Amino acid sequence: MIFAIALAAAVAAAPSAARQGAQALAQPRRDSALLHRGADSAVQAKEQEQERALRSLLALGGSEAEQAEVTARLANLMRGRGLALTVRAAAEVDADASAAERDKAFAQVARSEAVTLYRELLRKYPRAPKLDEALFFLADALQDSGKDDEAVAAARELTRRFPKSAWAPAAHVFVGEHLFDKAKLADALLEYRAAAEVETDDVYPYALYKAAWCRFNQNAFGDAMKLLHKVVAVSLGGDPARPSDRNDANKVQLAREARRDYVLVYARVGSPSSAREEFREKFGAQPGQKMLEQYGKLLFDQGRDPEAQLIHRQLLEIHGARSGAALDQTRLLMIAARGGKRKDLLREAQALVETFQRVKKASGAEGEEREALEEAEQHAEETLRNLAVQIHNEAKKTRLEDTYAATKALYADYLTLFPQAPDAYELRFFDAELLYGLGERARAASLYEEVVRQDLSAQKSGKKPGRWLQRAAWGAVVARAEVAGDQKPKDGHSAQRPLTPDEELLASSCRLFLETLPDAQHSVEVAFKLGRLLYVSGKLDEAQKHLSWIALGHPQHELAEYAANLVLDIANLRKDYGAVHDWALRFLSDKRLIAHGGLQADLKRVEEQSAYAMADAVQGDAAKAGALLAFVDEHPRGALADKAIFGAAAALSRAGQVDAALAARARLWKELAGSSLVPRALLASAADHAAVGDLAEAAVLLERYFAGYKRQQEARKGRKAHPSKSQKAEPEPMYDDARAQTALHDAAVLRESRGELLKALQDRKDVLQQWPKAADHDEQVFALNLLRARAGDPARAARELADLARSVRDNPALQMSSWRESARLFAAAREMRNASWAWQKLESVWRALPAKARSELPPDANAAAAEAHFALGLQAFEDFKKQQIQPPLARTLNRKIALLQQVKKRAEETVAMRQAEPAVCALAQLGEAQMLLAHAIATSPAPGGLNAEERKLYRDALQEKAKPLLDEARETLAGADGRARELGVTGACVARTGSLLEKLGGKAQPRTEMAVARVPIADVPSLVLGDGRPAERTGGGSSAGIAPASTSDGTTKAASPVHLGSGAERDR
Repeated sequence: MIFAIALAAAVAAAPSAARQGAQALAQPRRDSALLHRGADSAVQAKEQEQERALRSLLALGGSEAEQAEVTARLANLMRGRGLALTVRAAAEVDADASAAERDKAFAQVARSEAVTLYRELLRKYPRAPKLDEALFFLADALQDSGKDDEAVAAARELTRRFPKSAWAPAAHVFVGEHLFDKAKLADALLEYRAAAEVETDDVYPYALYKAAWCRFNQNAFGDAMKLLHKVVAVSLGGDPARPSDRNDANKVQLAREARRDYVLVYARVGSPSSAREEFREKFGAQPGQKMLEQYGKLLFDQGRDPEAQLIHRQLLEIHGARSGAALDQTRLLMIAARGGKRKDLLREAQALVETFQRVKKASGAEGEEREALEEAEQHAEETLRNLAVQIHNEAKKTRLEDTYAATKALYADYLTLFPQAPDAYELRFFDAELLYGLGERARAASLYEEVVRQDLSAQKSGKKPGRWLQRAAWGAVVARAEVAGDQKPKDGHSAQRPLTPDEELLASSCRLFLETLPDAQHSVEVAFKLGRLLYVSGKLDEAQKHLSWIALGHPQHELAEYAANLVLDIANLRKDYGAVHDWALRFLSDKRLIAHGGLQADLKRVEEQSAYAMADAVQGDAAKAGALLAFVDEHPRGALADKAIFGAAAALSRAGQVDAALAARARLWKELAGSSLVPRALLASAADHAAVGDLAEAAVLLERYFAGYKRQQEARKGRKAHPSKSQKAEPEPMYDDARAQTALHDAAVLRESRGELLKALQDRKDVLQQWPKAADHDEQVFALNLLRARAGDPARAARELADLARSVRDNPALQMSSWRESARLFAAAREMRNASWAWQKLESVWRALPAKARSELPPDANAAAAEAHFALGLQAFEDFKKQQIQPPLARTLNRKIALLQQVKKRAEETVAMRQAEPAVCALAQLGEAQMLLAHAIATSPAPGGLNAEERKLYRDALQEKAKPLLDEARETLAGADGRARELGVTGACVARTGSLLEKLGGKAQPRTEMAVARVPIADVPSLVLGDGRPAERTGGGSSAGIAPASTSDGTTKAASPVHLGSGAERDR
């Protein structure tokens, strides 16, 4: 029975078949060393003596019972020897492989003899005692010999012949194990259940345990959990929640394994929400908590994140401020990381920081709590570090904003918890790199500087600095420079002023760099930044120290030239021209310094620049102009000659010497035609000419500006079509596009105001040809054709305007104005059908517009619509006038009255459009029609057969009939005259109204006469003064902000050119 217990315990610890291959079944672990618990005591006997004695007894013979006993004892001795040799071979396999192989061979010999003896015993002595034990040992020996099928047969024979034997339960387990290994679960389950029928046997809990695994592999998870729960209860004395204190170690171990496996099964079918309560109720508080921890880890390892998250939140509540809470929160953080939701990740990371701080604060004791805290700290530090670096690498690949945000938060959490950790140096630098990439330059600079200070401290203590020193020091300077707006190191000259707070931080970062790395890779750039900041802040001595160190100590560096120029500028700021001269000579003596860049030429220009500065500093415009012109005479081909001429001309213009200013500027385009100031000089001289009333010369200069612009554009096109092999940079344009367009437009206005219509027309054509896609192109076409009509070609202008109207459907105001002018010009050219067609087109545009669009039209467009409506009604008026009243009188009279109603309706519609002049004309026409009808009635022929008295009575009756019509006509015409007076309308319709009123015995209301000052024919363009500033306007006029209009007689309204000097606006 003792051996059966040992076997049961051994089987309970057997290795899992599931780990032997993909097809093997899941089962608990095994420990092969437990299969032979009595081996040591067996081999300690005097094997040799026993063997000799037993063999002697067999040789002497005896009774059947004695021979059976001796055979059994000798078989047991051989089996024991085989076990002992097998154990020793296992121990020797690493130390002495040959001895181990030898012992294995001897063990097999002993087992083979044992098998032979057991079989002889069973064959010769079928009635001998303990044959069930012999069968069990035979099965065991056969199994150790690798004869599994024979071993199973022996165990089955035992259970068949001796079903009530004490060895029967162990034999059932023996057979069940082999069946389980072959995945014959149903048969194996029968064997385990047969073994479990004897509840008092030591293999009973193990049989239940293996039966549970059979049910697990059969997916009967509920049965499996019940069996495992029973295993724990049996192993611990009957109550799994309150175990007995007298349980042996093997049963405690089996109970522990059963609880662990219960968790595995529960993970298949159990609900995470009820796991905590179920484990506690079935297995007790402490084991239940342990099982809950195992359950949480299992769910976490299997990637069942929502369930794992639920369990670990429960564990977090249970652990409170103990060190286990750090592990719980760490797993919650990793679950959030796997979920890919950055908000969850950041929340859990922040919770980890809070949890760790809470655990650390509560764990003030020594001993195990302190060790647990240190372990949690190590785990939390490693987790946060790895997660931060991992997500940072992911962010570099994906470039997703939420990934960058997660990385930033994780770095911040890590540095909050572990600022002094060994890896904090690395992560602080990585965090700085991240923040810099995200545009948080100030925070990045602070972290860079912390890294540099850490390395500086190491240097001062004689230690080697970290590997990120140079990158961190340079990164801090670059980040501070970008925050301060000083990322361009070559921008040297700036006005003196106090440094901004950001610039102060930049200067501090530069000083830190130079203190740590005085002569490193970027030391020159940093010294230049610091020197320039000191220069700007007025600390000229310290600035000169750094800048001269660059120029003299590193003359071949690209910044040496700029540093030298700043040194010269510092001396110049101090008005110390002797120092300027000395520094220039010193720099010129260094061939390495003047070998690159334009420093040598700069030094040679110092003399010219200083001479110009002195001339330009002369007070008084006249004296200043003389000094500048003298400078030009001394430096006729100098780089500043054109600037001096232009400045002299500006000074002369301000001094009122306009002719002298014009003569000076003329030297620019005559002597220095390639100067970039020629365009400005042309505009300035044009302004001066216009100011003195020389409009023709002003127009010539404006056209010359355009010609220069055109040559410039053609040259650029030529270079683009035939690029130079030297790949020279495109020169900066001298002539401005907007100013050229405005200049030519203003030249056209000036020409038009002088009556030079053909030249004005050509200027406008040039505008359209040069800028075909200008924003006001359509308006320019409109103005061009009005000018063409004035120049004597109204028919062509009318057709061009009609074409324009058809092409500007998206601009109803311009379209309607174009149709109106086209109609007027067609009428002027006596093409009445075309005129009528144009009026019809205009009215169709008007009618197609919705009410809101009509309300947004400019007044001129509404007036055009009303004029069209009136013009299209003229035919009805003509038809009315042609209709004669003659016999039969009733029919012709009714016809004429009907035609009058049409005229009246058209007049009312025109008046309803609320446009003054068309309304007055419509009322005048209606009044005239009413007067004509009255006259026609009064003078209609009398019927035949009347005598003189009857004809007189008839004529009196007609006069009586006509009188109301005359009164109505008089009222209509008086209303038209009153509205014209009220709205300030003048013209042919108003004059016609007055004459008709006089015929009816009325009189037009007198108009108030106003004295009107004489004005120029057209506005003088506002050009620019000699110094390039816009001149004040001398004439009136409104800026054309809508489609151009014209007056009622078809002439162009006065245009208002814009300031040439600004180039910002222009007349349409």
